[in-house]
Amino acid sequence: MTQSKTKSDSTDQQNDKQPVFQRINHIALAVRDLEAAIELFQNKLGFELTRRRQKNDMLAADMNCNGIYFVLCQGMTPISEFSRIVNDHGIGLAHIALDVEDVDAAVTTLIKQGVEFETGIIREVGVTHAFSSRDEHTGLSVEVIRCGE
Repeated sequence: MTQSKTKSDSTDQQNDKQPVFQRINHIALAVRDLEAAIELFQNKLGFELTRRRQKNDMLAADMNCNGIYFVLCQGMTPISEFSRIVNDHGIGLAHIALDVEDVDAAVTTLIKQGVEFETGIIREVGVTHAFSSRDEHTGLSVEVIRCGE
């Protein structure tokens, strides 16, 4: 006697394989000119500049409009991460950050699914995250992130 799969059986199997992404935390854009990018987001798209920061060899601006978050990133040196993204892939999408409950578990699951990671798990004050390698077919890099830890 064979048993048929129920919808909940296939859902359980799917949940075992894939991390539970809670929402998009932010979309990071690699830009050549941070001030011009801020101008676009503020004056033409209606976003609010919520924070400017400099980290390592990157300048960044956090933009928010009704809970939609973009991080605009400009490399400060020719060999910085965001300068390399612009040179290798052009301006535009750097990565999409996806909130998860447990970064360690999400990374482990994604690796089992064949996703490669550019970084290990990075633990900083207030945030734990990891960056996937850029997918050769879509150009997508995903940041798996948990804030507030």
